[in-house]
Amino acid sequence: MYVFGSDEIKAWENYTIDNEPISSINLMERAAQNFVGWFTKHFFDTNRPVVVFCGTGNNGGDGLAIARMLSKKFYTVHVYICNISANKTKDFLENLERVKLRDVASINELSSNDKFPELSSKCILIDALLGIGFNKSIDDKWKGLFANINNLNQPKIAVDIPSGLPNDGYGNEETIQANYTITFQVPKPAFFYPENEKYLGNWLVIPIGLDERFLNDKVYTFNYLQFQDIQNSLLNRAKFSHKGTYGQALMVVGQQGMMGAAVLSTKAAYRTGAGIVTAHIPKCGETILQTAIPEAILNLDSETSFISTSFVQDKYSVVGIGCGIGTKSNTKNMVKKYIESYKNVVVDADGLNCIAKLGINNIKFLKMLLSPLIQKNLAASFLKHILQKIESNLLSRKRLN
Repeated sequence: MYVFGSDEIKAWENYTIDNEPISSINLMERAAQNFVGWFTKHFFDTNRPVVVFCGTGNNGGDGLAIARMLSKKFYTVHVYICNISANKTKDFLENLERVKLRDVASINELSSNDKFPELSSKCILIDALLGIGFNKSIDDKWKGLFANINNLNQPKIAVDIPSGLPNDGYGNEETIQANYTITFQVPKPAFFYPENEKYLGNWLVIPIGLDERFLNDKVYTFNYLQFQDIQNSLLNRAKFSHKGTYGQALMVVGQQGMMGAAVLSTKAAYRTGAGIVTAHIPKCGETILQTAIPEAILNLDSETSFISTSFVQDKYSVVGIGCGIGTKSNTKNMVKKYIESYKNVVVDADGLNCIAKLGINNIKFLKMLLSPLIQKNLAASFLKHILQKIESNLLSRKRLN
């Protein structure tokens, strides 16, 4: 599943409108129907009032369509329209006319100077104030509204994205703090920043039927990997296969006081499908590993409390290195030796710290997979290193030509 910025999502929506074809108002209708489908499964008590806060853009249009559909399903729905922007989109105005024809409990206009309404303690709040196109600060005169919503204890469900959260940025004290975020078609970059967790709550992607042909022959930067993306790549175990059929992995892990990391990572190597796993560990971990994972083969380092030497053999298909190994001088050199000796190396935790201390330019990389826990400064160094290599190769080719 791709992770798209607002410009890419808008282009995909426009492509769908032009090629399905479907009108923008009917695409909005489809999104609202799928949101309501989720809502009615999770908040099925129609005796609980629903309060929908709507802006005047397309996110507000989604909110109005949702209000109308929930009313049709016998929920008591109160709508509050907040003129945060002076502009009202065409689809918002169309849905405003449609909701007026439906017997919703109330439609109210809320200005920045109005007193915040008294709401039932049992109500459910739906946030449809601002969408993914929002990319600036909340106007000071509306900050009180956002603060009042955040101060409520009632459950809050954000439509597509919590209001005030930039699509690919960070929230702040004014951002709506949702309990649930129901986002359309693809997750947004902001969903993967730890700082935004308190605004998103539990988030879920629901499809709205955007035309998949838009994705053909395109390569995008960010992907969100899910089980269904890899399930066809999982190998079935043949009836007469054995552990030697499925390759050998070498785990270079652990130091004194950190053998739990060695245990967990070695178990993970088995869990991902390796047939035979060898753990290269310091002597102090022998009893721990042999007790916790008796099936693992142990290769004990010459040192008692940390790993100092490399153990290079051709039989290993992949090497995992770094979990709990520390950053002692001999350990750093050992990491360098492994990385320069194997084509398939997964580097995590202290392995990354060792690389950072050694300096990227001092290591000859063959092929390596980095942990997602890589630090920002180290990631920047890797990117710089890769770009320098590309530039060097291009210059070499230019001279040859």
